[in-house]
Amino acid sequence: MNRIRKAAGALILALGLAATGAFAVGTANASTLPRVQANTNGWSGMVTRPGTIYVGQGGSPFVRHLTWSSWGNSVAFASGQLVQQDSGCTQPSYLCPVSKRPVTVYLHYVQSHNGSPYFKKMRWNWTSRNGHARVMYWLFATYPGASVPAWQLR
Repeated sequence: MNRIRKAAGALILALGLAATGAFAVGTANASTLPRVQANTNGWSGMVTRPGTIYVGQGGSPFVRHLTWSSWGNSVAFASGQLVQQDSGCTQPSYLCPVSKRPVTVYLHYVQSHNGSPYFKKMRWNWTSRNGHARVMYWLFATYPGASVPAWQLR
């Protein structure tokens, strides 16, 4: 009876992972999974399952303490913490107070650069202090006048 429970538990886990895209028979290995830019380095340093994603410098918001529930060939999901500078601060960024809120991160829209897949779009969802649902949409692209791509708020 105990072996049947263990087998059933393993089957349920495998089905759950397959449903999220985190596991599937014949899934590409980690080297062919899409990557994401977790820093401000253009094409260099693309990674899978980063713990932190920076979209800019100075007072830019960022997400950290990311725990990835799935990372598949077309989408990836994580939960973590959004760190965002409070609005209205006129001091240098490093002196401004910040808000820290639970966040979910969703990566999607896979493209290819020099034969390597990467996530081009990202969405952050969180709830503000006063209970309002908030969302930020990001696009990783090269913008006019730039020579390398960067995350831009859409």
